[in-house]
Amino acid sequence: MITESHKDLMRHALGSSGRRPGYRNRFAATPGSETDAMWQELVAAGIARYYAAPCDVYPYNWYRVTRVGQTMVGIKERDDGA
Repeated sequence: MITESHKDLMRHALGSSGRRPGYRNRFAATPGSETDAMWQELVAAGIARYYAAPCDVYPYNWYRVTRVGQTMVGIKERDDGA
């Protein structure tokens, strides 16, 4: 079940508190943390995707919100470069 806490994580990943919601689509979670477990639940539900860390300097699990998840929270990822 997707909770309001899950939706809050997705909103945060999409930059909802910024001037341009949707300007980003990423979240770095500490492996094994409660937040990481919540993102794994979103991945299992098809609402988020896991992707590998950009380099060894960032030892986190990285996630992106899918279009389904974006629709669920009402924020679309911007692709206009603005």
